[in-house]
Amino acid sequence: MNKRHPITAFYIEALILIMVFVGIILLLTQIFGAGRMLSSDADRLTRAVGLAQNAAEAVAASEDLSDLEEQLDEGNIGTSADPSGVSAWYDREGSPQKEGVFRVQTTWEPEEKGGGTLARSHITVWYGEEEEPVYELDTAVYRKGGSE
Repeated sequence: MNKRHPITAFYIEALILIMVFVGIILLLTQIFGAGRMLSSDADRLTRAVGLAQNAAEAVAASEDLSDLEEQLDEGNIGTSADPSGVSAWYDREGSPQKEGVFRVQTTWEPEEKGGGTLARSHITVWYGEEEEPVYELDTAVYRKGGSE
């Protein structure tokens, strides 16, 4: 009977050690999974900021709404324009693509000021079918002596 106690204690200690290792493995799996999701969100936000910056540069280089549409229609991907702005689509890498996952919507609101035109723009970047935008940016450009 004395010989069975040390063996039973060994089995109990081994079982406890195995449960601790399994618990640590499960915890690390959850941590790495959460890290991957955060990394994916950060990558999406970084790409959205870059696309918004590009759209802001297009606004700065444009004289009017039709010029903005030409600036955003890289490679003739076919942007869609309405009287208030332009929408363009991009793939995951930020290249123009008609069926892309990113949609950049840029408004154009001209206002006569001081002998020129101040065009305000609100840039919104959407990802996929999400209801909330990934990133938003407000910018404006002033053109002396312009009509729109």
